[in-house]
Formats: sequence, structure tokens, C-alpha cells
Amino acid sequence: MEKSADHFTITLEEGTLQGEQLLIEPVQTTDGVPIYNCLLEDKPITQLRQSLDGGWIQVWGALDKESVQAIGVALERHLP
Repeated sequence: MEKSADHFTITLEEGTLQGEQLLIEPVQTTDGVPIYNCLLEDKPITQLRQSLDGGWIQVWGALDKESVQAIGVALERHLP
């Protein structure tokens, strides 16, 4: 995997992390589907990847499904 310099922030509108601002670090993968490292206060809290059906999968972390989906929605708003 290769790190990207395109870091950005998102603010969550739903879930247990509502109102929190996350730093997102996209990581390019060999299969072309990026993974998103999500950091809260400079500490990694989860890593997400979009599945082929458009849903969001938590690669690692311990967030509830609602929070994973809230991060996914915020990512979709930010991504082209």
C-alpha cells in the first residue's frame, strides 16, 4: 500500500462520534480500491474501505455500524 498526500478532514453529522472532526488519510491499494485511515485527535480509530455494492466496511477498529456508515456518508460527500 502506498500513502497519499491528499489528507482531508470530515465532520460527522450522525453516530456516536457526531460533531467530531476526523482526519482522513487515503491509502492507495494494489487493487485500486482506496482504504481510508480515520484519525481522531491524531490517533487512529478505524480504517474503512468501500465495498463493491457501495456499502462501507470497517477493515479494523471497534466502531459500531452506525458510526461506520456516518463516516462513509461523510467520505462520499467529500470524494469526487
